[in-house]
Amino acid sequence: MSREALGPQFDDIEIRHHRDALDTPEHPLHILEAYHQGTYLGGLDYVGPNQRGEVSIGSVVVQPEHRRKGVGSRLLSELGKAHPENELVAGGTHTKAGKSLLGASGFSQTKRKGWRRAAENPVGG
Repeated sequence: MSREALGPQFDDIEIRHHRDALDTPEHPLHILEAYHQGTYLGGLDYVGPNQRGEVSIGSVVVQPEHRRKGVGSRLLSELGKAHPENELVAGGTHTKAGKSLLGASGFSQTKRKGWRRAAENPVGG
């Protein structure tokens, strides 16, 4: 099924970034949220960067009625833009749609069943 058959893309998604209430200097927890004309579409939470320079993605969640419209891809893209010098890491179990999203967003599955995407502009690179 083509992407066009799944519903319209959102061309004017607003991304909002904030620190989570549980944020600490040792555990910097961030939230990215996607909105379209004031309507919440989905969000992504992440920690980091850590001492190894990794940004660890906790979860990407898109509201069911807004899935397959580019929201998750846009959230991951914005995360990469915010941290171009850091490797992005997503661990553990993912749904079929989540695996598809990560694969389409440049992540590679690792031997430990996690996912990684290299830094766009690595420090010293």
